[in-house]
Amino acid sequence: MWRDLLATLADWSWRETCGALPDAHEQRVGDLRSALNAYQSRYSTESDRRESLLQDLAPRREILQALRLRNDLILLAPYYIGWHDAESLIAESAVRPELDRLLTGLVALTDLLSADSASSVSLKDRKQQAMNTVEELKELWQKLDERLDATLADPDSTAKACGVRYLATTPLPYCGYERRDRLKGALKKLNEEEAGRFKEHFKSLASPSEQRADLTVQPPSSSPQLNNRLAFQVMLVRLAEGESPRVESLEKLRAQTRVGGSSSAMAQFSRELEEFYRGLPETLMGGGDGSVSMAERRLRLIDPLYLDQPRLETQAKRLVARLAYPAAFLERGLELSLQSDPEFAVTAGRSGPLLELRAGASGDLPALVTLTLEFDPKLIGVEPAPAAGDSGRRDATAAQGTPGAGKFSVQFTVDDPNKLLALPVRLTDRRDPATIVEGQQPSTTLKVRLEADRPSQPLAKEINLRLPGPERWELVALGTDENWESNFSGPDQIGLVLLPFPSGITPISLGVRNLASRERTVEAEIWIAPQRSRREPADRPSPLTSGGLEAQGFVRLAVSPPVKAPPDSGPNPQPLKLAPPPPPAPAEGKPPAASPPPAAPADDKAPKPDPRPPLDRDLLCVLKCDGAAEVRWLELRPRHPSEYLQPEVRYSKNGRRVDVTVFAKPGAQLRPDGCQVAFEVVGGFGGRPIPGKFDAHVQQGGLPVRMDAQLPPDDGRPEVELRLHADGYPRAFVYRFPTDQDIDGLLPLEDLREIEIVQPDASNAVYDPDKASEFPIELRLEAPWRHVRQGAQWVLEIIDPGNPGPVQRLGAPRPLDFERAIDFRWEQPAPEGGLQIFTGLDNFKLQEATRGYRDKRVRLIAALELTATGERKEDEVELVFDASAPTLAVPPVMTVVQGSPLSIPVRASDGGLSGVARVEYAIDLQQLGELKEPKPAIHGEGDAYEISMPKVELAPGRYEFLVRATDRVGRTSSVEKVVVLVQPPAAAAQAAAAKGTLKITVAAPASWADVKVDGAPKGKLKPGDPPLVLPDLDPGKHKIEATGFVRNRNSSYSEEVDLRAGEVKSVTLTLTQAPPVPPKQK
Repeated sequence: MWRDLLATLADWSWRETCGALPDAHEQRVGDLRSALNAYQSRYSTESDRRESLLQDLAPRREILQALRLRNDLILLAPYYIGWHDAESLIAESAVRPELDRLLTGLVALTDLLSADSASSVSLKDRKQQAMNTVEELKELWQKLDERLDATLADPDSTAKACGVRYLATTPLPYCGYERRDRLKGALKKLNEEEAGRFKEHFKSLASPSEQRADLTVQPPSSSPQLNNRLAFQVMLVRLAEGESPRVESLEKLRAQTRVGGSSSAMAQFSRELEEFYRGLPETLMGGGDGSVSMAERRLRLIDPLYLDQPRLETQAKRLVARLAYPAAFLERGLELSLQSDPEFAVTAGRSGPLLELRAGASGDLPALVTLTLEFDPKLIGVEPAPAAGDSGRRDATAAQGTPGAGKFSVQFTVDDPNKLLALPVRLTDRRDPATIVEGQQPSTTLKVRLEADRPSQPLAKEINLRLPGPERWELVALGTDENWESNFSGPDQIGLVLLPFPSGITPISLGVRNLASRERTVEAEIWIAPQRSRREPADRPSPLTSGGLEAQGFVRLAVSPPVKAPPDSGPNPQPLKLAPPPPPAPAEGKPPAASPPPAAPADDKAPKPDPRPPLDRDLLCVLKCDGAAEVRWLELRPRHPSEYLQPEVRYSKNGRRVDVTVFAKPGAQLRPDGCQVAFEVVGGFGGRPIPGKFDAHVQQGGLPVRMDAQLPPDDGRPEVELRLHADGYPRAFVYRFPTDQDIDGLLPLEDLREIEIVQPDASNAVYDPDKASEFPIELRLEAPWRHVRQGAQWVLEIIDPGNPGPVQRLGAPRPLDFERAIDFRWEQPAPEGGLQIFTGLDNFKLQEATRGYRDKRVRLIAALELTATGERKEDEVELVFDASAPTLAVPPVMTVVQGSPLSIPVRASDGGLSGVARVEYAIDLQQLGELKEPKPAIHGEGDAYEISMPKVELAPGRYEFLVRATDRVGRTSSVEKVVVLVQPPAAAAQAAAAKGTLKITVAAPASWADVKVDGAPKGKLKPGDPPLVLPDLDPGKHKIEATGFVRNRNSSYSEEVDLRAGEVKSVTLTLTQAPPVPPKQK
């Protein structure tokens, strides 16, 4: 039982059961459901913990009772909070805090039950906390229960009676039979009291002393609407109490309500009542098979919410009116009623539907009856209309007055007391359309008066007419087909996805509908064809084609002029059909092209020609309507992948793994060949490779596709950007997420506006002003569709750091217009006539002057500005204008032994401008002074280069190495010369024997020392470092100097050593502290 109860609670449909709750309580109910789901999922997999917990808690009946209590509370929560018709019954400040505490306590109780057995709270403590929570919930529930009992005990006020009635007729499966019985008892008592009141009222109306001409007599209650409802409920309760309600209950009701009047009128009322009873649905009465008890049938009948059929509601209102005001139709002999709602809206500028009046008479018949209507002729027109199946005789020639005068009368003869004559009149809006204001709905009054030719009290009614604002039209999709789907629909626009079409003609049915009259009045044809030239006239004239769609290479979508339907054409829609484009006009001197063959019959298996070009991507046709009875303009744009794809992104920080899953949205139509998706991780990660699967193919109705990537080790970046490309759309979905936390269910960025400088490339934005007077600029802009429509512009600026003046703008701001923001381009050569479509992308190419910049570095800024909000998105590239050649520094002479490696150090610099692109060298064997077949030098750090030869194979002698540097704009330095002396090995050995060698070390406590020999720096040494070896020194005296720190004081060393040929001498540097500086004498 415990296990079943948990499963039931976890699977409950909360919102369908409870209705809407306030936000605070809705959150707590959601928390409660989440806790129960967590409990069920945890203990369905951990059987040992579940069994031990169930065995310990199952005997505790208090907990079970608390969970059942939760059932009652959640079901009754909406009624305690709102109480529907009885807001005054419970003070808001008194009940809602208690209900809040109840919900909070239930959440805490469920958390205790669902806690992991391995948690820090012991099982004993959890049991005790659960028991305490149960006691507190019992006490709170008892308080609320007492409030309900008090309400049931005193149902005198109108609001309390309605509240009791509503609770009694609402199915509450878990509220308990005892409370249900109390509610039923209170309802029965209420009905008996109301029935007694109406009996007395009916008797008073039938007394001879009653002033029957008084139309203001009301039943004894403060609310006529409530009395109408209660009278109707009394009638229905009595209908449902007998064993044969169709016979006995009607006779009882007739006997109890017979209060006088003519027999014909009473018979007419009885027949209408019986007709209404027969019209009740069988499900309401239980079908007569005994499946629904009389008590349940009564509870169903007394709640007007069950009477959801308009016909039954209309008849019920009529019967209620007769029971509440019997003198109005039983005693006076005249009756006037409305077939439709008194709140009646006419259609501006044209004739509206009929307003049907019903009139009749009783007593001495036949009788001549006059119906008079008065109205304001400046606002509305009222005229009689023929009625179908009109009974009785109407004297059409007796009409007096004209509809435009504000008053007219119609006379007719009544000879049957059991029938009401239908008198339809047509209403027309006569206002000047220029005076109709959007959002304002004035009202006027139509006065109706009914009189007879014999002594009787006239009947008068006033009908309030609501005059609407201007006409509003909407586009409507009238059907579905496998080749298109309705993308969105609203009062003034509808979108269609035009997918690649199969062979044959597939119609697309659309219509334009008036929001007031619901009549469709426009028909047109939609077709697609390439337009060859902007200046070329359209193949078919159409005032509805947007000028932005007529550019060269654009897809052109044309709609024929609208055809207005007659005013009384009815609700039948006028279709819009997709048709092939007309054949192009033949060129001069050529015969006209043959028209395509007619479509083959259905049973013909021959292939049908398809005159439409295949589309590389889905198109979304957006038809716009500006509120009039015509389609004013059109838009055509590709369908964004977010409309048919649903990606999910997850990230795990431990493994630095990104998982991307892509679904095809349910009901969204993909092309037959599916959709290609791929993603990339933006950032580069220093050129390190990122392993993973980065592309996949999505099919309609197929399984979800999965992709993944393994990010390199943490390099300190706080977040990563992931771009998902779909169907050729760059950046269809963009995600940014931190790398230091786990991410599940990441949402894509909604605002994808971006501006990017495609050219100049930031890595190669260098120019020689002497070679080119201008440089190219290419931008790529992306902005959401709403920004393009609301207004967006882009600007180019140049900032010169060396010039403190204002920012220089390159031309005026350029707006993002419709034509550029939605770019349709034919690809040449296009595969099978395919169409390449770029949505949201705007590419601009222009040439900009170098403005005389020489040897400067400036910043080029491209900005996308939203004119509506003032927001600004920027991209920046640094431009270098280099008019100077690089410089070289090389040693004049180098000596090398034949067969040994050669290394020549070179310094190349460009003065901080474009930078050195390469350093080259060549051996000038022919003494020409030119670099023949140059070879590249090796680039080290900064401006250091090296000419390296692993093994010198040149013959002993003197050689000239020519060196030249070239910067990134192509300027070259002067050619520098390095003399290389190649010695034979024997001579080199003899020369080495005639040389000496020094080995220099530093002694503690010096921290370090800079060493110089004969004034030339030799490097930095520390105590413990390997000796500094200086070979190939000439015999003789050499001066060794060193400077450094000893105990944080400047220290120095100086010594002159005598070196003999072939000698290897070791020298240890002991630095001496400088004497302290004496203080200054005052």
